[in-house]
Amino acid sequence: MYKDANGTKYFYDCPHHYKVMAVAVIGTDGFWMVFIRDVPGQKHDEEWYEVARTGAKLDYETAKLWFPQLAEWAEQKKLRYGEPIF
Repeated sequence: MYKDANGTKYFYDCPHHYKVMAVAVIGTDGFWMVFIRDVPGQKHDEEWYEVARTGAKLDYETAKLWFPQLAEWAEQKKLRYGEPIF
């Protein structure tokens, strides 16, 4: 899940395991990263933070597959892929 500049939320659930969530985080330090983990699948608005806090870190190539538009935008803004501060 991520929010664009307008605050619109985007949720991406894995098509094969409906209780897996990927969350893109853009830090205040110019880094961004995608985290993934299992969730109960009941309340996405509450579950996303736990995914960002404790989820597994995706490598850059996999993150681009989950969030291609965000990856392109981040590249244009010269954001780096790595551990963000949030």
